[in-house]
Amino acid sequence: MGSARAQAGTAEVELGPRLSALIDILDEMAAKIQAVVGDEIQVVPRMNFNPATPVSVDIYPGDAFFRDPESAGFGDVDGSLIFTVRARVADNDIDGAQDQLLHLMDDEHATSVAVALYADRTLDGKVSSLFVEGPTGYRGYEDNPGAMLGVQWRVRVLNNAAVPVGLYGDDTYGEGLYGD
Repeated sequence: MGSARAQAGTAEVELGPRLSALIDILDEMAAKIQAVVGDEIQVVPRMNFNPATPVSVDIYPGDAFFRDPESAGFGDVDGSLIFTVRARVADNDIDGAQDQLLHLMDDEHATSVAVALYADRTLDGKVSSLFVEGPTGYRGYEDNPGAMLGVQWRVRVLNNAAVPVGLYGDDTYGEGLYGD
């Protein structure tokens, strides 16, 4: 086998700031929500099959359309990532449980899930932007011991600048694209 060509690797393009690891994104979303709901509500940055508190919020990758390539911009491979934020309550005090869910759903309440996430749309610089869809109406959940009542939000996360550095012949993002 001969020696490596001098130009080997020149086709590789150094990528700009990349999307944070999925775990970092989940952890940061959980921290933002936990900060507004307090310690009385369990917030888990993973799917939680056994909630430890009567009110629980868990966050996990969304449905079959976890990646949404239709929202990809130029140079962006993945588009947006979709996460589910689910709040569930035990049904042992159904009136109190519904009040808790309504507070989490209410954009005017101090414990609003959407407001907690919108307070820092970059999740401390881990993503470019996020958009909260929902919440849904009430849903029943049977995936743990005992029935639970809950709601879900769909959170669409756009990745950081994924345009390759040097794509335009320099280290800028688009300068010189039109010959200027």
